[in-house]
Amino acid sequence: MPLPTDALSILNVGKQLRYPNNLATDLLLKDYSFGPIAIGDGVAGVDVKVWEFSYIGNDVVCKPIDESLPSTVLFTKPGITELSGTFSQGGRAAVAYMAGGSAWIWWYHSTFSAYDHYELIGCSSPKLRLDEPHLIATSIDKNDMILVYIKSNNLYYRQQRSKFETEILLTDAVVGVGYRISAMGMDNSNRLHIEIQLKADS
Repeated sequence: MPLPTDALSILNVGKQLRYPNNLATDLLLKDYSFGPIAIGDGVAGVDVKVWEFSYIGNDVVCKPIDESLPSTVLFTKPGITELSGTFSQGGRAAVAYMAGGSAWIWWYHSTFSAYDHYELIGCSSPKLRLDEPHLIATSIDKNDMILVYIKSNNLYYRQQRSKFETEILLTDAVVGVGYRISAMGMDNSNRLHIEIQLKADS
């Protein structure tokens, strides 16, 4: 797990985000993630293809960038202003998004055996990633979907394995300067990398 102690590294390694996490970091309504051969089919792993998540009309849409499959409408919701998409270990799509000034996550909740929209009250700029999509990590259960967001000028995260119910403080060092999380994902040093856009850059 890239956050084994629920804390950020004290070292600034300075490595670049790994593909495709380095795509569309300046776009609010488009995101890219490794994923399965088809939505919901994680048998061959979740690092088979790169998928694009986007917002078209009122639809959140997902498609492989090689266009080997048609676009799939994941759900419909008006007023989305920011989104971040990824896949679970089993290949199910999941999306964190902003709508109506609130942060939300849409994901498959195993307790209900159904997809669910869950509001993250008081949160903003949510980013969602399967921290390590490579097949070896999935096969030994060493990866997880990670949800990172800003709340009360602090940086927090939650994990899928706790059903996104447990909120963990990562740092309060973004107080007064953190505007939004512009990118998140594994970098070339195999660390979970979080980039925060400062207010001065907005």
